[in-house]
Amino acid sequence: MASVHNASLTVEKSFEAYRKWVAMEAGFFRIVVFPNGAVKKEAKSISFAKMDDNEFSELYRASFNVIWNQILHKYFESEADAERAVNNLLGFAS
Repeated sequence: MASVHNASLTVEKSFEAYRKWVAMEAGFFRIVVFPNGAVKKEAKSISFAKMDDNEFSELYRASFNVIWNQILHKYFESEADAERAVNNLLGFAS
């Protein structure tokens, strides 16, 4: 993991933390209440193997929208261009 040092703060890049953030921003979370009354959002566990096509499409679209609005719009002219890049990358993965 890469680390960035800033004064006494150390920031580490974490794919798992990022995945959870995207899931929560996309609305895939549950609310957890602790015994002391504290409330926290927690990303839902995601199992692609257990999802049907509709569930996957909903998760994909909501996640893509989060990533588009936060990051991708800075690097692509349109959502269609970003989608093409994703599909090209997925083509290399299979």
